Amino acid sequence: MPTLTQPLSFTDAAERILREAKKPLTHKQLAHKAIADKLVQTESETPEISMHVSIRSEMKRRETRGEPQRFVFWAMGSSAWSISLPESRAKRHEPRLNKFGNQEKTLPINFIRN
Repeated sequence: MPTLTQPLSFTDAAERILREAKKPLTHKQLAHKAIADKLVQTESETPEISMHVSIRSEMKRRETRGEPQRFVFWAMGSSAWSISLPESRAKRHEPRLNKFGNQEKTLPINFIRN
């Protein structure tokens, strides 16, 4: 991916990466790819957390304003989370098996109460 003259925000970089990947990614994967591709410029010691907070903040802001969401959080098993674009919701993901050989359920965060 070519280097941009103007760095993107974490959320704009995440959207670009997710569109190219065409699959859900974790906030860590998004942050590492954004930095590796020089899409963002940051001095943060924890860019993964910066990515996560940026996406969650935008989601809350859009929810408050009644705007359509740009991202969807997915629960992958008991403690792992991944992020996708809303259009990925309609796509079927292959079932994953957990360490006990049972099929894991993948749910959008909208269906999980905090």
